[in-house]
Amino acid sequence: MGFLDDFADVIDNVSSEVKDRASEMKDTYALKREYRDTEKYLNVRYIELGKKYYKRNKNRNKKELADITDALERLDWLQAKIDEIRGTVECDECGATNDKEAVYCNRCGAKLGESAKEETAKEESTAEKVEAEVVEDDKE
Repeated sequence: MGFLDDFADVIDNVSSEVKDRASEMKDTYALKREYRDTEKYLNVRYIELGKKYYKRNKNRNKKELADITDALERLDWLQAKIDEIRGTVECDECGATNDKEAVYCNRCGAKLGESAKEETAKEESTAEKVEAEVVEDDKE
């Protein structure tokens, strides 16, 4: 039975090595997954930090941040073209996409597009008239 005993020892050693290797692979995989998750978290935080920095400094560091400003303006232009092709408009208040014919935003209820601009112009015109009338009344 010497051969069978030797064979059993080999099988025990190999299975022990396989078990150790599997455990090592599992532990390594878990650490690599945590590493990737932490990297993703850091990238999100870097992006948030960069956005905050840009918002706070875009008027002070115009030359340094010009490329970002240009890219943001390009994104606005591209979105306007997409909206034009789709027949939609973006709400100036909340950013929601609405049908081109909509008068009010389907998310926040704000007036949309030209109707909102016309309404603002009417309100400003009315305010100027009232102010002019008040000034004229004071002169009498």
